[in-house]
Amino acid sequence: MKDSLLLKKCLQYQGLDVLLLGVVSIAVYGQIIGHQFLDWDDTAYVVTNQAATGLTLQHIKDTFSTYYLGNYAPIHIISYMLDYNLWGMRPGGFLFSNLLIHFFNVLLWYKMLLRWYGDRLLSLTAAMLFLLHPVQVETVAWVSQRKNLLALLLFLLAWDCYCRFRSSHKSGGKFWYLGSVAAYSLALLTKSVVVVFPVVLLLYDFCFEKEQRRFFIKDKIPYLLLALSGIIIAVISQSQDQSGGRLGYHGGSAWFTFLTMIPVLCSYLSMIFWPTSLSALYSALLHTTVDWSVICSAVLLTFVAVGGILLYRGDRRTGFWVLFCMVALLPVLQIIPLNTLISDRYLYFPMLGVSALFGLAGSYSDKAAGNRYAGIIRLFIVCILMFFAILSFQRADVWKDSLTLWKDAVQKTPESSRAWGNLGTSYLNLGMTRDAFVAFQRGLELNSANEQILYNMGIFFYNSGNYLEAERCFESLPPGYRKDVIIPVFDAESSK
Repeated sequence: MKDSLLLKKCLQYQGLDVLLLGVVSIAVYGQIIGHQFLDWDDTAYVVTNQAATGLTLQHIKDTFSTYYLGNYAPIHIISYMLDYNLWGMRPGGFLFSNLLIHFFNVLLWYKMLLRWYGDRLLSLTAAMLFLLHPVQVETVAWVSQRKNLLALLLFLLAWDCYCRFRSSHKSGGKFWYLGSVAAYSLALLTKSVVVVFPVVLLLYDFCFEKEQRRFFIKDKIPYLLLALSGIIIAVISQSQDQSGGRLGYHGGSAWFTFLTMIPVLCSYLSMIFWPTSLSALYSALLHTTVDWSVICSAVLLTFVAVGGILLYRGDRRTGFWVLFCMVALLPVLQIIPLNTLISDRYLYFPMLGVSALFGLAGSYSDKAAGNRYAGIIRLFIVCILMFFAILSFQRADVWKDSLTLWKDAVQKTPESSRAWGNLGTSYLNLGMTRDAFVAFQRGLELNSANEQILYNMGIFFYNSGNYLEAERCFESLPPGYRKDVIIPVFDAESSK
């Protein structure tokens, strides 16, 4: 009775909370509507993608029969078709849709937490952190990360419907269950990261359901089968033959990859608690021995794990969010090795768990402080959120165009050959040849086999009539790369 009264009181303020979340969203992210498409995946997904130019039956057929940059994500591409019908090829329209979807994710997350806990401060605080944390900017401000936004929206819808199925009577349960399975199916057609959903449901039932007799495996079978199919499709689509990012284990060994990922996990902790040096690209150091970096990182992760166990023992529902973070990171922990070891966007799903823990900590502190010190606790929470909001506002500005993004990246990660190559490409596209070649030269110093740089330099020399230099660049490319790209044919006369 008391819980229902608390929930009813919270619901009275929903309109005010939604308005607040909306105003903050526009204040922090509204600037992205004036941004441009980036020459980093946006070109392939939108600008040169014929299937994205309008919602037609043929375009839909093409989308369901095509891999895009190693991803099978037809729902992702269909969303661009809708954007094109609304905005044409104006990047601001596509980015407005990104912002809108992120806002919907925040609202849905707020409502789910409110229903689970009946605590307005907890729900609003968690939703605000999820909305404002700087690691979210990459997903929101980059058109190509629409798949991340849509995947989470469908993931949350599937989860919400499942929770309603669990709490409903027999008459209405089937409707919610079918809705959950349908939403999850669409999520898998958006981004493969959602394959962890069946594990999340198992943990949710175990940690949240009061009636343990209702905890069973049978209703998870459709999700498990769908997840298995999603894994198979992802493994195929991410192959090198499909221009995907799947490759062999880093350093040639699963053990080396494991050692490398231990410090990477600590980097994620740093990005969550002090996100002041975020970058579009990171240079993760490959570890082939158990050095001090690996040892110190392992010790820190052990302390985090012990803290999670203590939380779980104290309150199973609180411990669930630590488990959720771990499960949400599984697809990007190089179990199936990919070319990107670490990225801001990989934290978009785990931030659900982080935000819930932040909300729980805020609510607990507020109650423990009592009426006398509650104001101080709430002011402290507001200060943290304002700090993140300022960082996110500044970070969003970095994503306004390719040149600004890659200038920032080489400043943050000067040892990244790929970042220098992308910066050089941006300069080249703007006709700034001298700056482009300075960036390319720096990139080749870091990695003399950088295929992107060699290819772009070759194309530039060829278009400039310097066929001898162009041929040298193209001959430096590996045979496999030459098959995947269009390289000009040289005749004997032109190459003299």
